[in-house]
Amino acid sequence: MKEFKIKYPHNKAREILKNIKAKFTEKTEQEDFYLKSTNTGILRLKKEGNEIYLIHLTKEKEGFGINLSERLDEEVTNSLLSFFKNNQLVIKKTREHYFWKGAKIVLDNVGGLGEFMEVYPQDEVTKEELLKAFKINPTELITESYYDMWKKK
Repeated sequence: MKEFKIKYPHNKAREILKNIKAKFTEKTEQEDFYLKSTNTGILRLKKEGNEIYLIHLTKEKEGFGINLSERLDEEVTNSLLSFFKNNQLVIKKTREHYFWKGAKIVLDNVGGLGEFMEVYPQDEVTKEELLKAFKINPTELITESYYDMWKKK
């Protein structure tokens, strides 16, 4: 699976999502702790509720390849949960999840960085349809982590 990210105003995105009849599925809170972010890849811990995942992304021309998204076992998760509390290096996101033609579309409000949209299309055709619907030029897609953007602030 691939991930494509862009800074995008949520009011505008919601209007387009409504027009293309995307289905809203849920709103979630997520916290990310970046273990490593290089020119070629990203390794991070993702916390959703009381579950923690190990995520590995590969940086690509327009987005990211998702190489690993593995939920950690309960014992490891329990030992890491306190690590996320009051940690200034944890990036917090409020996420709105939508579904359209097999693609996941997520509106992210990222603490300290603003509003973004992430698109997870099933194939190249759906990706192109979404870029067209949202009037996104592929050169506008972001290929750096939220952590790297946060460090530059």
